[in-house]
Amino acid sequence: MVRSRMIGAAFCALLAAGCQKPSFSDADIANVKSEITANATAQGFTVNEIGLVKKDDRELSGFANLSKDIEGYGVITVTWSCSATMSREEAQYIWKCQP
Repeated sequence: MVRSRMIGAAFCALLAAGCQKPSFSDADIANVKSEITANATAQGFTVNEIGLVKKDDRELSGFANLSKDIEGYGVITVTWSCSATMSREEAQYIWKCQP
């Protein structure tokens, strides 16, 4: 019985190493923040802060606090709600931010 547990444990360890499901790494989170920044900057916003937290291994949730100088009105500040989802099969993600 001890031998079968050892073989089973070794099999499970090998299976887990080869079949890990994609999840957000720190580098992925940094890339999402960078992409959000580039998108907002391209729309004329200044990025004040971006906050993202892991809801689970495949989901991020958070916000982007942005400002923009609008002639005749001055500087406006807006906060967008942001989220990102990692694919189940491969390490690819999509993100979105909206007012």
